[in-house]
Amino acid sequence: MDKDTVETIRNMIAQAYRDLVKEYRAKKWDSVVYTVGYINGLCLIIDKDELQMWIYARFIIKNKWRKEITNAKSSNI
Repeated sequence: MDKDTVETIRNMIAQAYRDLVKEYRAKKWDSVVYTVGYINGLCLIIDKDELQMWIYARFIIKNKWRKEITNAKSSNI
């Protein structure tokens, strides 16, 4: 993969992460679950497994037992 493509994907991850933090603070759980999946997909493309797992652990596993997130419509946690 060329440098420009990797840089573009990194910028997409950075923007999605900023959106994810806003969604998380606003407790928009459907959006949080969707955005985590989107970021995980982008991380797979550029082979950033550690970043993928960190984001998943930070926003999904950490909150797995919260009633709000387990009742999210798009979540199958």
